[in-house]
Amino acid sequence: MVDRYAGRGAFRNNSSSCSSCGCNDNKDCQKLKQRLQAVDFSLIDTVLYLDAYPDSCEALGYYHKLKKERQMLMEALSESCNMPITSFDNASTDSWNWTDSPWPWEPAAN
Repeated sequence: MVDRYAGRGAFRNNSSSCSSCGCNDNKDCQKLKQRLQAVDFSLIDTVLYLDAYPDSCEALGYYHKLKKERQMLMEALSESCNMPITSFDNASTDSWNWTDSPWPWEPAAN
């Protein structure tokens, strides 16, 4: 078992070729990631609203709309941008790449 905090990147493919590393610096991928963050925030806010007003059909419809958009964004990031969001989203058969993206506390992630 590898401690993912110790020696981060030790098993990473350090090739400078974007075709082999899944280059996550693409502007479109950054926009998708920022949109996902906004949708996640809106989902949490909507859930809190629904906790207080569970009979709101409008809020429930908005929740399902956001949930659908989130799923599409997750698929786009995972497939098109080769940017898995969690360890369960690693789609690469060549490398363990979900840790290639910046960590939430790193400036590049924000």
